[in-house]
Amino acid sequence: MEIKCPSCNRIHRLEVDGAVPLIRCACSYEIVNSGTSPSPLQTHPSDPGPDMNGTIAVKKELSALIEISRLLVSTFNKDVLLSRIISLTAEVMDVEACSIILYDRDRDDMAFYMSKGPGQDEITQIRLAKGEGIAGWVFLNKKSVISQDTAKDERFSRKVDDSVQYTSKNLMCVPVFVGEEIIGVMECVNKKGGASFSAIDLTLFESMANHAGEAIEKARLMAENIKSMRLATIGQTLSSLSHCIKNILNGLSGGAFIVNKAMKDRNLELIGNGWDIVDKCIARITDLTMNMLAYSKERVPLYQSCNPNKTAREIAHLLSKRIEERGIRLNLELCNNMKEISMDSYGIFRCLLNLVTNAIEACPAENGEISITTRATDRGTAIFEVHDNGAGISDEQREKIFSVFFSTKGGQGTGLGLAVTQKIVEEHRGRIWLESAPGMGTTFFIELPSKQEAAPA
Repeated sequence: MEIKCPSCNRIHRLEVDGAVPLIRCACSYEIVNSGTSPSPLQTHPSDPGPDMNGTIAVKKELSALIEISRLLVSTFNKDVLLSRIISLTAEVMDVEACSIILYDRDRDDMAFYMSKGPGQDEITQIRLAKGEGIAGWVFLNKKSVISQDTAKDERFSRKVDDSVQYTSKNLMCVPVFVGEEIIGVMECVNKKGGASFSAIDLTLFESMANHAGEAIEKARLMAENIKSMRLATIGQTLSSLSHCIKNILNGLSGGAFIVNKAMKDRNLELIGNGWDIVDKCIARITDLTMNMLAYSKERVPLYQSCNPNKTAREIAHLLSKRIEERGIRLNLELCNNMKEISMDSYGIFRCLLNLVTNAIEACPAENGEISITTRATDRGTAIFEVHDNGAGISDEQREKIFSVFFSTKGGQGTGLGLAVTQKIVEEHRGRIWLESAPGMGTTFFIELPSKQEAAPA
């Protein structure tokens, strides 16, 4: 059924199971589906008129839409946007559960991408064939549906209910569009208090679905842009790092020459000296390669429960020989009541490795000192601190410090370490910052949340 708003000429598509006489258009014109001509401000016959509860409801709806609009401007993270949209939708719609189901082109079926409500973790493992259930019907027909009694609706599938031991009594399902293309559906299940869904509910739900489509498209475009930028950066890398690679190769050649000469002369001490050069060059080329891969590749953190103290100890042990050779004093200050947090241990290990390696190179030739510290905050986050007593960083350098290819080490630096570190930290939804002043040393901070939401299936 299609109803046209006489005020703005918008077409409202509606598939209704049960009598739902009122539609409120986005232009605030209210349309009554009856034999008489619609008129502005006409209300549902059972509506007692504008009262305090209605005013509160409208304010709640507007606040939700305003918050979503602000989120669309402030973040590009698809999961953060969709999670908040679904939570707000469930709250405003006053329903027990809300889900977004997206079409998977590769498998030609539909997957529950995100859900809020009973059995939400199990639901995100469920897939539907195109056309399966009311969600599948909405996807194929590109029309919204209100089903006031799912038990009597022949389109309804019990797959989800049976999987999570739940009973769906009534539901709304609307298509999610990106432009003219349908990419999935959103579904609200079980109006609280045994109430029925109204056409006003449907109009607001369609608006929420439009925002969900905007969030998905915005995240997709941003991901494509970032990927293009990173691929272009790799091209720059081959040029910008040529001097660094040349220095490493020269070092390898020099070390190999010393080893070969020492072997001919049977000079074991000289062999050791030559091999030290080769070993350091191998470490440099390894770090360079791993940083290039980490920066260029889109990577989802592999979360597991880890204690930040363990990672800090591993870094201190790995670099202890190098620190001793430089005559640097190492202070390891670990939080006594540090709890395990959800993090990608390999990714954070690389972050700390980059920071401590930089600290070693920043320390003065004499009386160098490095501190590796862990702290637990009242916010439930964990903080790593890496401090050195080097020359410090100027305000001008601080503005560029996380930029790709920017290095304070001249030809000895690649300009990738801190860019990679920032990328990994942001993938953890954490933050990184520094405190420094010329002559006062530098401290880098990494703050990570204690828990991470699992990526949807």
